[in-house]
Amino acid sequence: MNRQGDVRRDEDRLADIVRASVAIANVVEAGRAHFDADEQYQVFVLHQLTVIGEATAALSRRLKARHPEVDWRSPQDLRNRLVHAYFDVDWDIVWRTGCNDVPPYAAQIATILEGYTEA
Repeated sequence: MNRQGDVRRDEDRLADIVRASVAIANVVEAGRAHFDADEQYQVFVLHQLTVIGEATAALSRRLKARHPEVDWRSPQDLRNRLVHAYFDVDWDIVWRTGCNDVPPYAAQIATILEGYTEA
């Protein structure tokens, strides 16, 4: 929790998504063998995907409506699956998501963040 309590702005949440995406990129860059061999890498990526889903879910409806080109639902759905079905994580899906889905999503979010205004 930040000093202001639970209140965070869209800009903060967009930055959270970008940071989590960069963190995932750093892990997947090491390769699948490292990911498979180290449970800490797996849990780290899983956590970062959860951060992305949680931050996406908390973005304002207004911001989401201004950017209908972004798939806002998938990160939230993945977060829900990872958190509520933690006992049945498919690490292939986590890996593919980190490699294939996160980079273009992060690029979209970074573009929104670069041009961010609260108006």
